Parts: sequence; structure tokens; C-alpha cells
Amino acid sequence: MRAVVEQGLMGLSGLFGQVGTRAGAAVPQVYVGRACQDGADFVPRLTAFDRVHLEAGQSRSVELRLEPRVLARWDEIEGAFSIEGGDYEVCIGAHAPDEDGPTQTIKLAPSLLH
Repeated sequence: MRAVVEQGLMGLSGLFGQVGTRAGAAVPQVYVGRACQDGADFVPRLTAFDRVHLEAGQSRSVELRLEPRVLARWDEIEGAFSIEGGDYEVCIGAHAPDEDGPTQTIKLAPSLLH
């Protein structure tokens, strides 16, 4: 898995494979979370997903764009949604509490969404 932030956009790429003897499909889900500075929990949020169909033994690269609005909170002072700067944990799993998938930390700059 490789998570990148370029020009305020987040993307993730990874190689997915079918290790079984039959064709199948999976829906990799990307979750992003972090601990907030004020001590409030920032619950991991679903930011991207895709259905991947693979034949037996097949692998393929998958690229996903993460939706930054999902990470935003309303900023009363600015009157707009904003993303707090800091370290965010990006993980891939079959569901939100899935702790077996790969994880990577990315640093986001503070930003306002218009």
C-alpha cells in the first residue's frame, strides 16, 4: 500500500491478489483516522472503496482517490469546513474495526474546503 498527498488530494495504491483456487471479488475499504489535539476521538472514517474482481491466482494494482471532505469538521470562526493539520492513519480493511490490513501514516496540512 502507498498513500500519497499531492496538491491537497489524497490517493492510495496497492496490489491486491486472489490467493484462492477460484475467482472472487473483494471490496477493499480505506479508513482514515487520528487522535485530535483536544482529546476528542476522531473515529476512523470510510474515505474510499472499490469492488475488485480477480481470477484465481491473479493480482492487480488498484488506485483509489480519498475524499478529503470526509475528514473535515465545521469551523465556526472561518464559517467553512476545515481539515485539521497533523498525522492521519490510513488503513485498508474489510470493515472499520479490521486491524489486519496494512496501515500507513500521512501528514496533512491544515486546509479550508470551499
